[in-house]
Amino acid sequence: MPHVFSVYFLTILTTCTILGFQYPFSLPYSCNRRCKDKLTMKWMFSKGPGSLQDTGGIGAKGELYFIPTKKAKLKAPESSLGKEITIPIFPRNQVLSPLGEEYLGVYEMRYRQLINDVGLNGIFGHIFYSQANSKLALVGTLSRVKKIERLEDGGVYVTMEGVGRFYIREIKAEKPYLRAKVQIFNDYCESEPEIEKVEKRLLFDLRYSIKLMKILYPQNNYTINDLVLRNKPPIIPESDIRYVTLPATKSELVRRSQFSFAAMDMLKTEANVKLSFLQEPVIEKRYALMRNTLADSISFLETEIRKRGTHDDEDFARIREETEIDFSDLDTLVPTSNWIPKNFVDG
Repeated sequence: MPHVFSVYFLTILTTCTILGFQYPFSLPYSCNRRCKDKLTMKWMFSKGPGSLQDTGGIGAKGELYFIPTKKAKLKAPESSLGKEITIPIFPRNQVLSPLGEEYLGVYEMRYRQLINDVGLNGIFGHIFYSQANSKLALVGTLSRVKKIERLEDGGVYVTMEGVGRFYIREIKAEKPYLRAKVQIFNDYCESEPEIEKVEKRLLFDLRYSIKLMKILYPQNNYTINDLVLRNKPPIIPESDIRYVTLPATKSELVRRSQFSFAAMDMLKTEANVKLSFLQEPVIEKRYALMRNTLADSISFLETEIRKRGTHDDEDFARIREETEIDFSDLDTLVPTSNWIPKNFVDG
């Protein structure tokens, strides 16, 4: 039986967008640049002893791990690279998306000190640590301390939110907690036609998966989170209605990046799979990775529904067709950056 990659509702409370991120370092996006087919972004590693595979630098899902003898470098346009900075590192057993939020109890002394040192609104690196091979991921999430609750026993509860991405260049200190020199980086797209097509199919896959989940588990309230709705691609209008789209306040590249990370937060899957999404610097390639995961989910859900005898292939075809033409499931929120007056007919 294939593994379940189920889609579930996850409310993201963060109000800190990447464009509004105000700290001593910058997070430049190619906000006013078009995607260029001839440019590319890819990971490169120094030679060092042994291959990347032999040293454990690549995991089962293609996720990358930090290997000190294999210096990593992201080949990328300058517009997609931020500054190098040194930050505290908080290893975790899960992946936080750049738009996600996590509420965490911190009891270990060194990490309590980390939180005390960075303080409220301070920045640190949230990064996946693989217990299976005892390695840190190469790519992590820049996180801001949003709220601190101190307990009588000295423990701390912290609300943290993802605000960007980085990859490790060098470990600078291990005590009292890890500190690393990191390179901030941002998304890029290589093919405008490809990204327009794939992001709309990703939205379709999310919507279709949720409809299947509602059939299989009617007792649960599955829906699309607000950040997906706010950053979703423009919907193709009906042919007999004239639509007007007001200019957005942020670039298409940033919208697409935020849409991809909001969609990433809706996928309940293994941490190493999410890590493979997080480390991908080309948006359309991340879209494709998420669509592959959703394809497994859809196949599993359809199989389980068939076993109940309530739906067959014709029913699934009908649901797919309805999903292609009926967008009422997206009407729960009107995105302020992409408002479309539906009553603007023959204007």
